[in-house]
Amino acid sequence: MEDLIRQAGDISRARHGDAVGFHVPGMFFYDGRQGRFPALSVTGAQCDLNCGHCAGRLLGPMIDASDPETLVKRAEAVARNGAQGILISGGCDSSGRLPWERFVKAVAWIKDRTNLTVAVHAGFVQKTQAEALKRAGVDTAMFDVIGDEATLREIYGLEGATRVADSLSALVAAGLRVAPHVVVGLHAGRLRGEEHAVEMIAAAGCSAVVFVVFMPLPNTPLADAPPPPVEEVVGLIARTRIRYPDLVQHLGCAKPRGAYRRRLDRAALRAGVNHLAIPAPEAVDLAPNLGREVFWTETCCAVDHHGAMTIKDEPWTARTTCA
Repeated sequence: MEDLIRQAGDISRARHGDAVGFHVPGMFFYDGRQGRFPALSVTGAQCDLNCGHCAGRLLGPMIDASDPETLVKRAEAVARNGAQGILISGGCDSSGRLPWERFVKAVAWIKDRTNLTVAVHAGFVQKTQAEALKRAGVDTAMFDVIGDEATLREIYGLEGATRVADSLSALVAAGLRVAPHVVVGLHAGRLRGEEHAVEMIAAAGCSAVVFVVFMPLPNTPLADAPPPPVEEVVGLIARTRIRYPDLVQHLGCAKPRGAYRRRLDRAALRAGVNHLAIPAPEAVDLAPNLGREVFWTETCCAVDHHGAMTIKDEPWTARTTCA
């Protein structure tokens, strides 16, 4: 494993340089400050899928924006309060789709009338929905790529793995900036199909991959399942770098906390990840020792980080834990 991590880190520095982004999304407090990229749900707390790993619980902390007028009002409010962008998410219907037809005009209004960067959790889409999101001005489309038919069926309750590739292709073909996510260990803590998911992402022509890690959540069907071993997650990250050296790698905010996060973040940093959300303090301390040039943003790790989002005045020290 050490040789694999070292090889991946060397390739990362050769292809991408020494810069690493540390990111704090809007739902998190970190070192006494809150991110400026809140998440809004266009379905409130409602999700028809109630997937085994979530059961709708991840919608709870999001701002309820369950009709177009409310979405606009909430976006205007967070913009006035200094938000740099918003993540528009929500629960899925029984086929894995979000109600974009109702909301694209509101999204277009937000893009026309505010300076907010807009990212969306796209869900399954067809060509028409993907093109509508592009016309509305969406800056980044996030999409979970599931590489195993059994995981799609048993965890999400959905059939038809070809829909994953079709949706990913539709988002790319529409000209959207796509940030595909791979949930490592989603199958009750076991890796099944993650390598194939990365293959699909590379084949679709995406420039980045966002790794997040299965977190057992209370009061969900998978509450008692273990997270995947740290070594297996880091091995996937390192192998992805070696196989696809030009893919920009993100380690997102969804990951177990505590000692698990400390081990994972340090190892992922050594393996050359380019972006790291809510980094463990130990990873922040390690970065300069590895020669990494750190920048911070108060945003999702998966959006395009231009200069206006970068914190240049006083870097966070990460001396406190985050929510």
